[in-house]
Amino acid sequence: MTPKIVVDATTEPMTLAEARLQCRVDPIDDLDSDGNGTHPDDDLLEALISAARQYCENFLGISLSPKILEIALDEFPTTDDDSIQLPCGPVNAIVSVTVGDESDSLMDAEEYLLDDFSVPNRLLPATVWPTVTASVNTIRIIYSVGYDGPDSSDGPAIPKTILQAMKLLVADWYKHREDTDTAAEMQIPNGALALLRAHRVRLGMA
Repeated sequence: MTPKIVVDATTEPMTLAEARLQCRVDPIDDLDSDGNGTHPDDDLLEALISAARQYCENFLGISLSPKILEIALDEFPTTDDDSIQLPCGPVNAIVSVTVGDESDSLMDAEEYLLDDFSVPNRLLPATVWPTVTASVNTIRIIYSVGYDGPDSSDGPAIPKTILQAMKLLVADWYKHREDTDTAAEMQIPNGALALLRAHRVRLGMA
């Protein structure tokens, strides 16, 4: 199940300063009293940070930056396993669960439970799911996901191995900026893949 992005990421888990350090790029322009400055490649480095984060998210099947996602179902599960998998976690909170299009379609938060131990995270009924008439996308679940950063106390911290994999990707792409026919230069660094595989939830993709 591929979720819809309701609110996309507005922050990155890797800073420009970290990218500069990894790529051995020193700011050279507009130094202020604190020694801060810019570099002609800053825009490129910021674009590479976003690209590295998106590559890691697609490879891992998880969300690295905070965002809000939505999935839709035609009906609630009716098998012995009545859980609903929430892709692209880690899930921080359930924003809402609605059934149908009526104004009173919002389910009470006491009617469901978030299982944030299972991977992927799951949504479970507090007792049983309500009976609904199956219809296309009649059930919609909106939830917040992602890490808040390497040192955040407000949410889960991004694993440092994932952050290091992002740094390797940014440095490799910064070095090889043009399309190439050389096989070795087209491959993702082995070190980055080794760091990411331990955290991979999605299988059979990249």
